[in-house]
Amino acid sequence: MNPLIAEAALSSQGGGDDNPKPEPAISNTHRQDWNSYIGWLDKKGLKGSPSLDHNDLGGQMIDQYRKENPNTSVSRDMVIPIQKEFGKYRDYALSQIQNGKGTFAPGTNKDNFLRSLSIVDNIPGQRTTSYSFPKAYMDTFENGQHTVTDQGYATTQ
Repeated sequence: MNPLIAEAALSSQGGGDDNPKPEPAISNTHRQDWNSYIGWLDKKGLKGSPSLDHNDLGGQMIDQYRKENPNTSVSRDMVIPIQKEFGKYRDYALSQIQNGKGTFAPGTNKDNFLRSLSIVDNIPGQRTTSYSFPKAYMDTFENGQHTVTDQGYATTQ
């Protein structure tokens, strides 16, 4: 077998990590801690900064934040769950609009709504750090479970 093909076959089988860490569940504590982190970045002039995408600056900033805020739940391990949660928020906001509990801003539609959200890439860079969780979204959770309420992304009244 060609060595490159053998290497590709091995790498496509999970890389040998037999005990991957379970992904942490996101709670309102995590969402609020993320919001606080984004506020901290904003004070440093780095919220949504493209520089966070390079040379692990985004990860280094999380490390620095943790040193200054040792009780925070924000960590490098939380980046992917936070990115996934922003995707859930987008879906939730779209459902609120679809159900008549909100409306798109002028020029916005389903296809471009929150288009600049980060992809799930484990990089705490410019897109991931451009957003925090709206209080209205966090208010829709009780005991860690999402509830359906009239509190949406935007109201029609």
